[in-house]
Amino acid sequence: MTGYPLRDRLALLAGLAGPFLVALALVPFRTDLSRTNAALILVVVVVAVAAIGSRMAGALAALSAAAWFDFFLTRPYQTFNITASADIETVVLLLIVGVIVSQLAARARRLEVITVTDAGYLARIHETADLAQSAKSSDTVVDHVRRQLTELLGLRACRFEYGTLVTPPPHELRGLLAMPVGLCDGPARPVGR
Repeated sequence: MTGYPLRDRLALLAGLAGPFLVALALVPFRTDLSRTNAALILVVVVVAVAAIGSRMAGALAALSAAAWFDFFLTRPYQTFNITASADIETVVLLLIVGVIVSQLAARARRLEVITVTDAGYLARIHETADLAQSAKSSDTVVDHVRRQLTELLGLRACRFEYGTLVTPPPHELRGLLAMPVGLCDGPARPVGR
């Protein structure tokens, strides 16, 4: 467990201990509280662990919740033995919901990272576009883009070379493709220069 960051280790600990402590706290109310409600309370714990921790912590919390639900809240009490089929279904559903919630939480965290990263890239593009509109010289824009590329790609250096385009500029492309008037269902045909 030493290979995990502190946050993940704490989440794993919460995944083990959280459901245990909540199930233990529900013991005095187990005769008045329906087992479905008790399972839903444990699902809240699993969701909380999955939201703050890793996929592994959420799955561990789901497994822990199912085990402690069985041990403390189903008859015969304080055994890992279930006699009622409804309780077996509840334990299985508790496990399934916990694993699904863990997967969803992990996906949400990954999408959040992508969104924040993409927002940063978009901000750089806007910054460059604003500079391109307001800069007095093209060298200012080139230097700005060079710095951004060097930072973004982790380069030692990069340079801009003035030269010819690989493809002809748009004004030279006019006349290379022609579409006969009235014919819309066929592809454009190359026309010689």
